[in-house]
Amino acid sequence: MTTSHQVCGSAPTPQDDEQTRALITALASVNGHIPLVMAKLIKDELPRAKQREFAELLISLGELLSEHAGSRVETRPDRQ
Repeated sequence: MTTSHQVCGSAPTPQDDEQTRALITALASVNGHIPLVMAKLIKDELPRAKQREFAELLISLGELLSEHAGSRVETRPDRQ
């Protein structure tokens, strides 16, 4: 698996590694739910409350990813 540190070239710290692993775990978890959510949306079988719940999860994940990106030390300006 490629880590964010390999991609951006920064030296990982223990906290960075933990945050990256948590982010990857969260992304994988959400990714596992997307096919079911899509199928239920297509069939109009996903209640509005569940749609909102999933939307909030995606928003939270997006904020986590943004925070993660903001905490990275860029060593290669071409990868901003």
